[in-house]
Amino acid sequence: MGDGGCAQGDDEAARKALELEKRLREIAQRGVVKLFNAVRAAQTKGEKGGKAVKGEGVVGIEKREEKCMVSPPYMGFGIGKNSKEC
Repeated sequence: MGDGGCAQGDDEAARKALELEKRLREIAQRGVVKLFNAVRAAQTKGEKGGKAVKGEGVVGIEKREEKCMVSPPYMGFGIGKNSKEC
């Protein structure tokens, strides 16, 4: 008698757990997409800045990198950010 109620309760708990896991996966997927987009945007900005600096005649990769350091926007620190030149 009591066995049917427990099985139904277990099914309900399992269903809720699966729904929660599905929601969490969707949230994680959106976060990863945002992260990849931010990384790509930073790379694109860095490439454009590197081309601009290269056009100015700055020789050597190290000097170009020093002149045009870009901090990814997801870092939020702004360390090494030289957005006016790049």
